Amino acid sequence: GIFLQGGPEFEAWLNEAIIASVAARLEATIFGILAGSEMQPQGAGYAVTTGFGTKLPAKIATFSDLSSMEESVPPVNTPINKFGYITSAKGRKILSLIQKVPVSGSKMLFDNGLINDYPAFITNSVSNIAGSDGLGSLLLFANWAELVIVQWSGYEILVDPSTLKKRGKVQFSLNAYLDSKGPRTFTNSGSGTDLHEYSAFATLPITSNF
Repeated sequence: GIFLQGGPEFEAWLNEAIIASVAARLEATIFGILAGSEMQPQGAGYAVTTGFGTKLPAKIATFSDLSSMEESVPPVNTPINKFGYITSAKGRKILSLIQKVPVSGSKMLFDNGLINDYPAFITNSVSNIAGSDGLGSLLLFANWAELVIVQWSGYEILVDPSTLKKRGKVQFSLNAYLDSKGPRTFTNSGSGTDLHEYSAFATLPITSNF
């Protein structure tokens, strides 16, 4: 009945809203810091935030840090354009104010859409409370061709026309069943129980003194 009343424009708007909502939640989960559970996959920032033996406080990034991140990602037979960085808008601002080398005229770590000549993508779904001190914007470097996202079935939409009817509103509930994994998953960090699902992704919580 709701689709009939709203017409094809409403249906198209609802479909777009559903896709955008699921994508935003999935991004926030993957680029977050939470431990994995039966309800959600582990965030890529978990290891540097609370991981046993791997957590570290936010730091001011250097060119050397970026080189170390790139070297830590295992080489595979993948086109070079599948490698790249991801961070938040805050992370971009931080890196755009740090020089590659401390000399006059040096380029910044974030320069013209690139970080150390690799493409840099920005999304505010990336955590800005990463690191053991909760003060870092998460910076990730990876071979993104190896990120696996799976979905079971379609979207389950529950329509409730009663709960908010006195306000003239209809309440929608959306269920989507997805999971994500990085390459070479479940690497043991040393505790026997603390498992990292994105062991081949390089992560660093970054901050600034500006």
